[in-house]
Amino acid sequence: MLRLVAYAPNGALRFPLGAGKLLLGSGGQCDIRLNVEGVLPAHAVLQRIGSSVQVQVSEPGTAEFNGSAQDSGVLELLDELKVGEVTLVLEETDDRPLSKLATETRSQDRRAGTNDQEARVRFPEHSEAAISVARKRLLEHLSSLSSWVLNDAASDQSLESVLAELIEDFGGGAVFLFDGLPIADPALKLVVTKDELWLQQAEVVLSACREQAHLGPGRTLGQFNAEIDGRSWLVCYRSARAMDRDYFGAIIVPRLSFDNWKPELGFATVTDLIVLGLVHHVGRYEPILPGRGEQRELTLTPGLVVGPSPKMKVLLERMQMVADSRSNVAVLGERGTGRELIARSLHGSGPARHGPFVMLDCDGATTEQLAADMFGAEIMGKTGPVRREGKAQLAADGTLFLRNVELLPLVLQGQLMRVLRTGVVNGPGATEQRDIRFRVIAASDQSLARTMYEDRFRVDLGTALCEFLIEVPALRERSEDLPLLLQTMVNRFSHETGKRVRGITTRTLQALSTYQFPGNLHELENTVRQMIFLARDESPLDIDLLPQQIKSASGPGAVRRSVQEAGSLAQSVARVERQAIWEALEQSRGNKSKAARMLGLSRNGLAQKIRRYQL
Repeated sequence: MLRLVAYAPNGALRFPLGAGKLLLGSGGQCDIRLNVEGVLPAHAVLQRIGSSVQVQVSEPGTAEFNGSAQDSGVLELLDELKVGEVTLVLEETDDRPLSKLATETRSQDRRAGTNDQEARVRFPEHSEAAISVARKRLLEHLSSLSSWVLNDAASDQSLESVLAELIEDFGGGAVFLFDGLPIADPALKLVVTKDELWLQQAEVVLSACREQAHLGPGRTLGQFNAEIDGRSWLVCYRSARAMDRDYFGAIIVPRLSFDNWKPELGFATVTDLIVLGLVHHVGRYEPILPGRGEQRELTLTPGLVVGPSPKMKVLLERMQMVADSRSNVAVLGERGTGRELIARSLHGSGPARHGPFVMLDCDGATTEQLAADMFGAEIMGKTGPVRREGKAQLAADGTLFLRNVELLPLVLQGQLMRVLRTGVVNGPGATEQRDIRFRVIAASDQSLARTMYEDRFRVDLGTALCEFLIEVPALRERSEDLPLLLQTMVNRFSHETGKRVRGITTRTLQALSTYQFPGNLHELENTVRQMIFLARDESPLDIDLLPQQIKSASGPGAVRRSVQEAGSLAQSVARVERQAIWEALEQSRGNKSKAARMLGLSRNGLAQKIRRYQL
């Protein structure tokens, strides 16, 4: 096999030469791409002719053949071609996989009628030649891996492609890297293979390694033969410690027939280089981009109250994952759950936080009205046509929030998809196309997957909008947050109305906790606002101030349902009281007098309840 070896300032690269013409240069369309200073986008055209290569340079004076400036020439084996800062050497190498080469060597020995020991004595050139080739190949792969380590993100090759070439050259297999040691049930951090068999055999490999040696902390290495899935494999393992973390690597290739060569040290070096590259450049092997800064803290919009319920903790974790990215987000949840507040929080925490936040409601308008709102319109003014920009243009470099996106007409879905795909908005009356990029946060109270299945929503647009999915729980699913929500709303609306109320009675809290709130947070806000308007100064919010539907839901029938679901009434009241007192103490930072005022209790009454609930 003929190939060009490119010796560049950032390391050595190898390019196999097949039949047909190949373009050499720094451009993305080149077959042999050299992103090095002095290399033109399309520097030369190469044509293989037998065991030589015909070279035609695109610009005179930009190449040297064996030290001589020429515009065209023929490269023979070991000839040099210099372009820019790169020197290319033509060489020939054996392209047979090493496992096949070892097998052929043994076959030659057997055809000669000798056993393995006699073969090494009478035909030493066979086994020694095979071992020499194997060592050379392994050194070449170590060189490629070293180049990747040095170049990191600037490397023309990925780590996966370098390792794939290694295992393919040895006849197949897999490379595993684990975070942790086999004795501690480690996490799989990296696997490179072309055979899906190994995706199912990681645990088998770990078990085999556990049986071979005690792999404790420190650096250990070894090799052994193992039968996996009915075939014989060579397993080379290495454990290493870096950045106060333990790593474990295993390389599996077909069992080699080289009796007097053990490649364990070379394969152990492969694991060392993988760990060195991953740990040295990003601190530790995590799925992050090299050089990326720490993720910003999530900035919550005023009005978004996060309580202690498990579902809200999950929601916060999901928001944190996607806040600092430009991915489109679908926010799914019932109406009134605070989807807009979540969208504003994601916008204020992301890279587009300095851009505009533009909202478009897809409900309650005709197709023509929505088209004008989204992409602009041309209307007649006193002096002639006047163009009004749409919200897609206004959201440039910011966030476009689509409320009730499932109601967007199909014709507008297609137009929005084209904008997301091309970044070009060309509305009515526009004199030129505008390149616009924005992040889309789409809110829906329905499953977009179901709307796509029912052909009410385009699959391509649904996929584009659901790059990340956040599900917002209904208020009835986060009842643990009710005391904190009530306290926040009472404080806010008291300031708005200038009315001072003394907290909320336990009877009212019990009634609210048994109500399902089909309108979610919006209904709760309206209820609290109405109660404060009706309440007298210096009085607590009592159950008489509640709307009739809530009082009805908290009547005897509701109490019976509560007893069936949550135990006795006393237990239910105690649970709600305990949570309310705990939240009041947290908000008052332990000031019992202030907490008592917030709850509408006397200081002695609060002290008794604190002792009763052992707070």
